[in-house]
Amino acid sequence: MWCFFFCSCGFSSTPPNTNVFLAFPYASHSFTAPGDMNAKVTFAAFEKWYENSLFWTQQKAAGDEVADQTQSMWDGTKEGFKDLSNKDVAFQAKLVFILTLPIALFLSCIPDCRPPGQEKKATLTFFGSIFAIAVFAILMVSFTCRRKMGALEAHRL
Repeated sequence: MWCFFFCSCGFSSTPPNTNVFLAFPYASHSFTAPGDMNAKVTFAAFEKWYENSLFWTQQKAAGDEVADQTQSMWDGTKEGFKDLSNKDVAFQAKLVFILTLPIALFLSCIPDCRPPGQEKKATLTFFGSIFAIAVFAILMVSFTCRRKMGALEAHRL
């Protein structure tokens, strides 16, 4: 099996910053640039260079960000339970997780329509989100009115 790719390289027999077509078989894990038979790069050397390049770090960061964004609320909650026993996680992060756990469990009931093939859940997700907003609005108003009523009653005495 052959892997073909283009890269901008400046080999000794070609002008700098010109597109050079490079090809190498996976079997030998090395390739030579056309026009310069002395310039050999092993696959391991290329892999090491590539993993230390800025392009690799940017692509890896973007991939990690996408993976985090596509994680469902339920999966995030399960991962949070694993982090409770991890000594590397800060105490404040564990405390915030425990305090927000009821909200996270409530929001886990809303189906996730982001993964491919789950588009049919979009309507249910929409109405579930409206229901969750309604529940939070009712709770906020009821807690606010109780405090005001309690403060007014204490003031009358």
